[in-house]
Amino acid sequence: MNVPDLRRLADLHELRPAFLTIYLDLSKGVDHAFLRKRKKECETALSGKKAELAAFESAFARAEKLLEGVNMGREGLAIFVNPSKGMLETYAVPGEPSNLLVFDSSPYIKPLVRLHHEWEEYIVVVLDHTHARIFVVAHFEILDEDDITEEIVRHHRHGGMSQMRFQRLHAGFVDHYFKEVAEHLVKEVDHCKCQGRLRGIILAGPKDAKTAFEKYIPADLQKFVLGRLDEDADVPAGTLVREAEVLVAEREHVLEGEMMERLRGEVLRNGLATYGFDQVREAVSSGRADILVLQAGFSLPGWRCEHCRNFGKGAPEKCPVCGEEVVFVDAVEELVELALDMRTQVEFQPPDCGIRELGGVAALLRY
Repeated sequence: MNVPDLRRLADLHELRPAFLTIYLDLSKGVDHAFLRKRKKECETALSGKKAELAAFESAFARAEKLLEGVNMGREGLAIFVNPSKGMLETYAVPGEPSNLLVFDSSPYIKPLVRLHHEWEEYIVVVLDHTHARIFVVAHFEILDEDDITEEIVRHHRHGGMSQMRFQRLHAGFVDHYFKEVAEHLVKEVDHCKCQGRLRGIILAGPKDAKTAFEKYIPADLQKFVLGRLDEDADVPAGTLVREAEVLVAEREHVLEGEMMERLRGEVLRNGLATYGFDQVREAVSSGRADILVLQAGFSLPGWRCEHCRNFGKGAPEKCPVCGEEVVFVDAVEELVELALDMRTQVEFQPPDCGIRELGGVAALLRY
């Protein structure tokens, strides 16, 4: 699966518009009417600027050629093009994104940042007392699968070893088997954590097997267990992933609510939180912001100076910092890019959770 490197995309900048960004809902195929409309609008806006117009037309032609082979699908598509840098990147976008075409001096990544959890990996362990499967999953896609089987004699036959000796051997086999499964799980978790994309762990299988196995999960991994599914150990992988996705979504909804409660509490105590665009921008730029919290779908008319890289809301004629010309942008997009540069976590919240009343922009602070 092609996973966007958001920090790398946020670091890409030119002094003049050069990056074409396109988001498309492909549920009904490519919307060529939308593309033609936006192409005409951009060409009109760039009339009189030969270099920028040539860059736009070159980028649009490459995107158009790419889209010739794209058909209807259940996923959306994000395209980033900059011919002068040899850049042509595409990413599958979960669900049905709003059609969008932007030509700017940097890639427009806010929609991808909002969906960043969709590319994070989670691990599903499904097992009984003799057979285990471990899946690494992201966005409904199984990225890796591990299979562990232990040959365990289940029934004691009369004659030969004693019943007590048989039970000791059987317990030893089960103990060895669960330890082996746990070792495989630790390796998968370490790999996901190294990539910075671990979402959590789902345990599935008969209840007695799950309960027994949990004792073998290292204490530092217990906090990553998101939920449990009662299923047969041989449940089809597709069914397992669909059920796991529901659990993961429910857990994330709970975590989002907890984060908003923490934000409210800090605001009420005049503690480690701030809100409002200007205050949050200062906190992010100074490195004090730990988590940037944004209202989903929120945009704010703003400006950016290509000379000194400052930005803000509103529409000044000149940069208030250096006096140079400014370009008009989505100030929230600029804030997101700054947050990624500063390695600040970015989270989006629905408008009705309370973030709208805080101006659509808030931050939890480190200090």
